[in-house]
Parts: sequence; C-alpha cells; structure tokens
Amino acid sequence: MKAIILAAGYGSRLRPLTDRMPKTMVPVAGERIIDRIIGALQLASVAEVVVVLGYRGKELRDYLETRYAGSLRFTFVENADYATTNNIHSLALGLEFVDDDFILIECDLFFEKELLCELAEFPWPNVAVAARYRTGMDGTVLSTDSAGMVEGVFPTYTQGPKFDFSDKLKTLNIYKFSADFLRKQLRTLVQYYTVAHSRNSYYEAVLGVIIYLRSAEIRVLDVSGRRWMEIDDMNDLGKAEYMFCPEGRYDFLSATHGGYWDFDVLDFCYLRNMYFPTASVLSDIRYNLEKLLWNYGSAQSSLNRKLAHYLLAPQESCCLLNGASQGIKLLPDLLGTDRVVTFTPTFDEYLAVFRRSCAADPERHSLCDLVALAEREQIGVIVLANPCNPTGRCYPLAEVLDFLEAADRANLRVVVDESFIDFAGEQSTSVSDWVLANRASHVLIIKSLSKSLGVPGLRLGYCLSSDAALIAAMNARLPIWNTNSLAEYFLELLLKYRIEIGESFQRTIRDREALWGMLAALDFLQPCPSGGNFVMCRLAEGGPSAAQLARRMLETSGIYIKDCTPKFAAGRGEFVRFAVRLPDENIRLITELKRNYLALTNAAGA
Repeated sequence: MKAIILAAGYGSRLRPLTDRMPKTMVPVAGERIIDRIIGALQLASVAEVVVVLGYRGKELRDYLETRYAGSLRFTFVENADYATTNNIHSLALGLEFVDDDFILIECDLFFEKELLCELAEFPWPNVAVAARYRTGMDGTVLSTDSAGMVEGVFPTYTQGPKFDFSDKLKTLNIYKFSADFLRKQLRTLVQYYTVAHSRNSYYEAVLGVIIYLRSAEIRVLDVSGRRWMEIDDMNDLGKAEYMFCPEGRYDFLSATHGGYWDFDVLDFCYLRNMYFPTASVLSDIRYNLEKLLWNYGSAQSSLNRKLAHYLLAPQESCCLLNGASQGIKLLPDLLGTDRVVTFTPTFDEYLAVFRRSCAADPERHSLCDLVALAEREQIGVIVLANPCNPTGRCYPLAEVLDFLEAADRANLRVVVDESFIDFAGEQSTSVSDWVLANRASHVLIIKSLSKSLGVPGLRLGYCLSSDAALIAAMNARLPIWNTNSLAEYFLELLLKYRIEIGESFQRTIRDREALWGMLAALDFLQPCPSGGNFVMCRLAEGGPSAAQLARRMLETSGIYIKDCTPKFAAGRGEFVRFAVRLPDENIRLITELKRNYLALTNAAGA
C-alpha cells in the first residue's frame, strides 16, 4: 500500500510560524507534524509515499530525504500553482503516481500513530476516517446510515446557520481507497473536475458527487475514542499541545483560568450551577442569538434597573457588574484603603487587591473577633465571604447580623461576599433584606450571579448597598456599555424563571450532600462542611500530595480538580476542592479518585 500526503498549502492561519517553515514541520509536543505522519505510515507498513509539495517545498523535500534516507521511498510532486489552487488540484497531481490501494492524508494532522494501523487493517476497500463532531471543528462533515456507510458529504459552504451538527461526523481528511475505485472513478472524476470546473476547490466535492450518485460505497472508520487534531491555526496548536502532552495539562489549565470548551476535560475545579439555565432558557437564547449579537447592549443605568427588578431592590442600591471580580477590583479605590481584616483562606481576588490585609484564622477566631482585630489594628474595613470559597465555611444569618451590628457600633465598613449563599440552604440566608430594611449603609454586598445561575461565560455580578453615594461612585467608574447584549437578555429572562432558579439551588444542595457523603466514605479524604456548590477536603497525612493527586487526575482521567494547599499556611495540611456536578459525574469523580490515589500510593511504595 502507498500513501499520498498533500503538503502544498501555505498555512496562513498558522502565521507567524509558517512564515519560516512549512506547515507540516510545525512541532507539536516536541515532534513535528510530518514526523508523526511518517511514523504512523511506517507503523502501518507503508513503504512508498507520494508527497505533493508547494510552499517551501524544497525545504520539506530536503528534510524528508535526509531524515528518512533508506527507510522510505518518496516520490515528490510539485504543485507550482499552490498559491491559487486548492487540495483537489494537489490530489489530481498526486494520483498520477499511484495505481494501487493507497492512503490519502493531509499534512496538518496530528494523531495517535496506531490510527493508521487500524485504518490499514479495516476490512473495507474504501474508508473515510471520521469522529464525532466537537465544538471548534471546521471543514467537511459526514452523515452515515445505520450500517456506517457514508450517505452525505457536507463541505463547509453547505453548513448554513441552521445546519444540524448533532448527528454528524467530522472527517479527519484521512482516507483509504482501493486500486479498483482509483482506476474506475476517483482519478477520472478528480481530473475532470479540475479541468471542467475548478482547480480552486476541495476534493470532498467529488466524494460528495460519488456518494450522491451512489456509484461507490465508502464506509466510516469512527475514531472518536482516539486522540487527533487538525491543526489549522494557533488555537488548534494549543489544543494539540494539551492533548498530546498530558504532563503539562494541569499547568496549562491553571494558567488560562477558563476557556475549556475545546478541551476534553471534566471540570471539577471551577464552580457553576449545573441545573440552570434550563432547556427552555437555552432555547429562548438560541432563538434570539442572531438578534442579540447584532445589537448593542444598554447603558449602565438600564442594566441597574433590570437588576433591581430581579433583586426586588431600589435601583439606587444596585450596580450590575461584569462579573463580581470587576467590583472587587474597584473596592480599594471606592473605600479609600488597601487594608482590610479578613479570614484566610478566602477568595484570592480580595487578597490581590487589598495588599495589606490583616488575616484572621477562622479556626480560632469568631466573627466578632474580626471587629476587635480591626479596632486594634485601626483598620476600617472587614471582608467576609459567606459561604467562604474555598473552604465552604458558612455562618448562620443570626450570627452574621450580630457581627454587622457590632461593626456598625465600631464605625467599620463591611464587605459581605455572598456569591454562594444560594447554596447554603438551612445553614444561612442573604443579609440583603436586613441591609435594605435597616438602611445599613456600612454594609456592601457583592455577589457573583454567574456561579449561582450557571452562566460563568456571561460574566454577571452585582453590588448592593443602602449607601446610594457609594453605589453611584461605583457606577461612575464603569463604562457606558459594561456588559454584552447576551448577558443583558439573560438578566431579563430571570424574572420569568424564579421558581426554576430556586429548584436548581435545591437540587444542587441535594447533590452536594450526596457528594459529601461519598467523599467521607473514602479513607484518604476528610471533607469539610460546606455551604457552597463545592466541597473542600483535607488529604490523609503521609500519602500523595494534593498537587500529585490533581495532576494525575487530569493526566490519566481527564478530570480537573483544585489543589487548594497553597491557600493555607505551611504545615496546615494538603487540601483539594471539588465542584458539585451532576450525580453521574460525581460518581465518576469518586471512582477516579480511588483509582488514582491507589496508583500514586503504590508508585510511592514501589
């Protein structure tokens, strides 16, 4: 069996890398793309390779002839018109030099080498390698019948705004074709198409005609379970590095703080409500998406009005934020100080903006101790996260109100972060009603809506206070368009879904309690009581560290968990935090925790 590698293109979307090398020579996880392809062909016992060259063709030819001298027979074909033609012309040129069964492969694919062995051994003469469609993919997709035969070929130009990808397979641009199919149909049709229609097209157009006319059968080899990446741009390159370099995954995700939609990862690190938005909310947004994308959002005053409707609060007490972290960033300027008293550990953003924080230990100090500490240190602001991230510690409403009254008597301001209060259940409730009813102007509530309402991608949060001047000052520091139309429309929808929102909180609380019980049953974890949609655990002494467990969970199981140990003082122990996800996902977490902890323990004792 021979192979044809189409390697004529420029790869403009990979600039600036392709300004100085052919696209196929770009390295991924320490190995050039072309070397991965050649290695896979050798593993599949392919000894003759036709390479269609174009952009920087001499450079690629010299590299292959030098690196694989004596191990492979190459035929090099030049597409002198690579800048003005597309892959159908390159294929037409390459087909002139094969007359047997062959594998067709494009030069920008990085995949598990065993994939081509599977293809070579697949008992069908004409085969398209494909996988389930995933977010971020582009290019030709296929539909199949119940027997796995291709029944539809859909190039990019056929994929309109309402195209349904849910039942489609993405072609890897790897095919196996028989000599009979090559001689009787493929070569003739490709050459005819390039002469009679266009050389600046894709060969999938010919395959689509063949399938439409039912003149040949092409079967799909579904490789959805294998790792592969078509590397068209720098985003694809990053995903390929993540996919093929497991030991670097934890550092990569920790540095990006999000953007995981294109990665095969089950995220138990970042926190969100798994039961909202509901299907009807998503359907509403999907239907109106085009309109929302084409329109500007409202000015801040309108956003605050819509927020006030949802909170059932006076508009002058409300400030909608582009995520709670935006408001946290403004606090030192608004409050006129970078010194606060707070419990630690707490949400890192507070420690980042209040650089001279005075830390108290919640294991040894009460809420009222915070007031005494602030008075003693002459610090005018206290920050309290209730429930606290990452520990989950939650104070009862009555205790918090006593603390707020004590702070008022001491002439202290208090910032209360209630980002997770909706998941506290019977443990506590919000102080917002008390603040508004008592005109407690010394209290500023800050809250993330993204976490509690399940839309972290929309970046929604707010501040609420009876101090109208403080809220006005915060609004004055925000741009006129402080959020996007999609987030604003979501805010409008909330008024229609109060019951569903409340139900989602209750379901999350039940799942948290179930997860807490499963974690407590593991002999190497001690879960802490939690009022949030997460559970923090202390690891058993003498075993693997939190960092080791977190890295291994991601490398071998694709599960991302939070190593919280750096948030604690040295010597306090090893800590990990788990988001509450759906019940079946929580069960999978427990299974993989057991497996990976045992593997680490055995490796340490070997």
